[in-house]
Amino acid sequence: MRKLTFFRNLLLLALTLGIVALPFGAYSQVGDPAPVDDTTIVNWTIGGCWVDFSVHADVDLGVTTGTDEVLEETGNQMTVKTNCRGVDVEVEAVEAGTSTPAGFTGNLLEDFEWRAETSSAVFTLDGSAGSYGNFTSFGSGSSQLVGSTPNAANFTFTTDYRYTTDFEDVPGNYQVELMYTVSAN
Repeated sequence: MRKLTFFRNLLLLALTLGIVALPFGAYSQVGDPAPVDDTTIVNWTIGGCWVDFSVHADVDLGVTTGTDEVLEETGNQMTVKTNCRGVDVEVEAVEAGTSTPAGFTGNLLEDFEWRAETSSAVFTLDGSAGSYGNFTSFGSGSSQLVGSTPNAANFTFTTDYRYTTDFEDVPGNYQVELMYTVSAN
């Protein structure tokens, strides 16, 4: 019986110390708790490439009354911004937006010329685009490459336009519509 009493007292002592020690152990830390780190992932999808193309305003080459005169406008700025992995810039003459006065029998596109210039290191002009040249016909079949870039880029280039008058020109208004196209290559 003595052994039983001893074990009972030992058990009571252990329970008492455990219960009493529990609150002291729970609050025995001093200072702030250690920081806890965790991470998260933020993701997104870009569903293709984009192009922002800014073309210069309409151009007026002026007025002339003579033959073999050159009407010219230079420095017409255009800007391309793109995340595409390379783009081409092309230009074509659009017949629907081109007009000549009644009685004109010449070839308007023969006397109208354009060229492009750039100081951009990322945009390379086509070999012929840096010199004055003309269109052989209207439409996409006669589009001309202005230049290209192999990477995503932000660049500007300028265009110059000129018209040389000749004996076939009659009094009136002349107009050439140009369509510039930027496409991923």
